[in-house]
Amino acid sequence: MPSDAIITSAYLSLYAYDSDNGFGLHSTLSGSNAAWIRRITTPWNEGTVTWNTQPTATNIDQVLVPLIDDPQASLLDADVTALVQAMVDDPANSHGFLLRLQDETYYRRLNFASSDHVNPALWPRLDVCYQSTSAIQTASGPASSVLHLFPNPAMSEVTIDLGTRAAGESVEVHVMDHSGRTALRFAMRTNSARLDLSGLASGSYVVRANTSTGLLTSPLVVVK
Repeated sequence: MPSDAIITSAYLSLYAYDSDNGFGLHSTLSGSNAAWIRRITTPWNEGTVTWNTQPTATNIDQVLVPLIDDPQASLLDADVTALVQAMVDDPANSHGFLLRLQDETYYRRLNFASSDHVNPALWPRLDVCYQSTSAIQTASGPASSVLHLFPNPAMSEVTIDLGTRAAGESVEVHVMDHSGRTALRFAMRTNSARLDLSGLASGSYVVRANTSTGLLTSPLVVVK
């Protein structure tokens, strides 16, 4: 992944261990097993790490894993976009994900299959979509205008500012979801316009504007 990557979406899926097998399934025997997904900030070794030597992690951009009361439920498509962007921006202090219970009292547990599981279909999966600024510039040539979004994250509406562009130019703007589907499309005939987001669900999107000077793009986060 290029160092200038703009992460448009990142989804982590963890699959429940498929049998008890002496290791235990998810448990809420003594209370909630809600957890956090955090970015690990110090090196660690899979073969030697223990509870007492576990690496440090930051709670910045941590992702909530809600209580799982089904002993064999999987965690599918947890939105870790901000965490992956931080990993790209600070690779020297990024060493993977830490899954930590919010309350580590005995008899509450989460147990997911690792990449050592005999069934590859149960290995953890991370799906990442990104845009590369350098690739966009190479493909389109130097852009004379810049795409700005504010506020971002946005709730009900966002202002799109194209900066300087050809007078009277009609610019087609696409808002695309993490699967690449166009969720909204409209034409801008002024340098700045407000876009109604009330029809969009919470999540990560990419805003693309096709101008005469090239393709402009920016990530957009919608929160409700």
